[in-house]
Amino acid sequence: MPKEVLDLRSFSGGLNNNTNPRDLDTSEFQELQGLSLETPGKLKISGAVDNLAHISSGNEERFASTLNYGNGLFHFNSDRDPGNGALSNTELLLINDIGGHKIKVFDKTDGAFESGSEIDYGTASSEVNYYAVNGNVRVSPHSYTVASTPQNQPKWYGYLKYTKNYGDPDANAHILKSVDGFKVANSFIAPIKSSTSTGAGGPDGYGNPHEALVPIGNLPVYQSEFLFNPNIASYTINDGSITPNGTVGERLGNFVTGLSSSYSDWSSGYGPMALYMWCNPSTSAADDTEGITIYDIADGKKYSMWVSLIYDNQESNLYHVGDISQPSLSAIVEDRKRKLYYALTGRFPNNDRLTGYKIYWALEDDGSVGTKYLFMEIDIRKGYRLAGKDGFKALSASGSFQVKDNSGSNAANAQQFYTQASFVAGGDSTQRVLGHLQDGLPTTEPFGEAKGINPIGRPGTSYKTSTILNRRAYVGNITYYDEDNNLITADDTVLKSEVNKFDTFDFNKRLDVEINDGDAIIKLESIGNKLLQFKKNNLFIINCSRDIEQLEATLKYKGCEKEYHVVKAEGFVAWFNKYGVFLYDGEQLRDLLIGPTGQKRFKDWNTQYYSDDAVIGYVPDKQTLIIGNPAIGSLNNNPSGGVLEIDLKTLGWAYSALKLNAANVSNFINVNDGKLVWYEAIGSDIELKYWNPEPALKGGANTSVLLKTPAFDFGDPSRDKTITTVYINYKNGEDITVKGFTDVAASNDGSAFSSVTLGTLAGNNDTTNRVAKFKVRGITSAFKKVKTFGLELSGATDQEDFEINDMQIIHRIKTIK
Repeated sequence: MPKEVLDLRSFSGGLNNNTNPRDLDTSEFQELQGLSLETPGKLKISGAVDNLAHISSGNEERFASTLNYGNGLFHFNSDRDPGNGALSNTELLLINDIGGHKIKVFDKTDGAFESGSEIDYGTASSEVNYYAVNGNVRVSPHSYTVASTPQNQPKWYGYLKYTKNYGDPDANAHILKSVDGFKVANSFIAPIKSSTSTGAGGPDGYGNPHEALVPIGNLPVYQSEFLFNPNIASYTINDGSITPNGTVGERLGNFVTGLSSSYSDWSSGYGPMALYMWCNPSTSAADDTEGITIYDIADGKKYSMWVSLIYDNQESNLYHVGDISQPSLSAIVEDRKRKLYYALTGRFPNNDRLTGYKIYWALEDDGSVGTKYLFMEIDIRKGYRLAGKDGFKALSASGSFQVKDNSGSNAANAQQFYTQASFVAGGDSTQRVLGHLQDGLPTTEPFGEAKGINPIGRPGTSYKTSTILNRRAYVGNITYYDEDNNLITADDTVLKSEVNKFDTFDFNKRLDVEINDGDAIIKLESIGNKLLQFKKNNLFIINCSRDIEQLEATLKYKGCEKEYHVVKAEGFVAWFNKYGVFLYDGEQLRDLLIGPTGQKRFKDWNTQYYSDDAVIGYVPDKQTLIIGNPAIGSLNNNPSGGVLEIDLKTLGWAYSALKLNAANVSNFINVNDGKLVWYEAIGSDIELKYWNPEPALKGGANTSVLLKTPAFDFGDPSRDKTITTVYINYKNGEDITVKGFTDVAASNDGSAFSSVTLGTLAGNNDTTNRVAKFKVRGITSAFKKVKTFGLELSGATDQEDFEINDMQIIHRIKTIK
């Protein structure tokens, strides 16, 4: 028979050690270690871990701390420099310093930590979850309590720029507060705060029943951001005026002088706002021609007032703060009217996210509350607006913002009160009034849909995973306060925010796909209109293209053990578990371990390659997935620090040993230039590392290479063959040994092939970086009568530019006699 050539030019099949070596495709390998097949038609040394380049010194990305394994790192882009707030496209890395229970911000653009941007999330070390939207970051420490006292709280981090002047640009300087820079605040869209003295408000003053407040008691204990008719009994109320009785302290109802550092948003120069509303107290039987209808107490009717706080475009829950003071008349007749007056005083709240208040009214009849209507909204940047009116009016008093006592003299400490215009003395002891209503209480802007108590945001609450989908935040595995003020963990519950309101949640709109199944939510991810809910055992695919989410698929054995076993990349989500490695693009789910013949590529995936400590990431430049296993100790004959790499263009796999040996790493993230980056514990330092996909030696020393082809039967398994010549086209193969193997004296399944050394590849000692050819003619008698033949290359090379371009096996099939 004439000689024939088996030409091996494609290596895209990659590693497949689970299929009979005789049945492998010619592009596959029984063993493929230390080599990358990402470049078509070429095998090269695999990549390796490298130090991430930085701007200045080599220590600027380090800080002494410890890591939560697979957790804590987040990538974020901002239009602003966190150091000075200037317009500058800035790339930031956020890392959890668990020892300090805070998030540190590393400015990758400038190459330095931003010491002024630390996000302190509480008093206890914790794993954290992040999500970013609209240029702001939310950080949720996992729930942690000491005894019964919550310690940690979800935080908001972002850039703010505005001036709080209540709409008066010419106001005295002492009432101005300019905000310009990155700020840290609670992510909680908190309602007004109540007293905690009776216990009804819980440990933080926010645990009140929906739309109700505990009686306020004495004002310093009340600790609220908004006060209504405080100590109105200390004032003389007249038609169109309100005058304090006694000292300036009484004049302000003690809500300014009496506050202390226990007030949540208190500090020197800051405090609550106060609204006074009263009817003309005249006892005359004559009706006023304008104002509101008043009622006898016996009628059980009254006007109740309700307030919410505004955080930019997000409105808090609505709570009852009191009732309009109506006159006591001896003879109330139907439709008796009285003028309704209102006045404001107060100080700026010490909360950079808080931008104002909305004040509503409702007619209450024997405890039944009617429709709530907007009365007034206050914007601390624009002024105030009555319902039904266009535009805002400045809260000003001809530039005079001084507080005066009863004698008309300036109060000694007037400047720190920051009393607003509507309640400033006009040169005498009578207070100014902001205005009165002519046409009754407005009904043009009714309150929208009532919300339950926001379950997420108070100290001790948390979510362990999140994703953004259709302009909503979805958060899962939550710890929340229920309506009875109990701190509850619901590890199989998902909440969704309101559209474009990423901190506003309603427990009544939760997603409970399958509860009480003993399976906690590990990870939420999204692709297209699909929400992927990973539990340990199952994957739930939820269609969110409409307002009502629909469960589209329940896939058993497609869940994951750890959040760092999942990665979202360009147009797909990929993950692995004990049963396989999967990719979902929004339409189709694929198991990447399944080869072209429908068989698993890896033998004993669960015990040989899978590990709870393995971390997955994506390299966009090469379109490859990296699964790193930096666990200490050997794993069933696989050395620690192993790295699996799959080329998504060809779906070929390769394995490299000892490439990722760190004992402790964060999760993997991608930075702007596409690098796959993580933090790694090295001694007492935490250092930034990345996966360099270009050929690199392990640790700068050498890389173990092992390549073993299929057992080729050359298309004729029953006849003997003679192997005459082997060619290998390669570059710089120093220390690489070439062997041939066959099935002589071996079992038919190819499990005990005999190997014979054919020679050693040469290095490029002439420094020409040339391509060489390894050739063996007349190879040993061991290969003159064989059914199968294959090649094995192995060695520990210190040549990172070693590569194989193609291989040829020249053989002759013997004639059957």
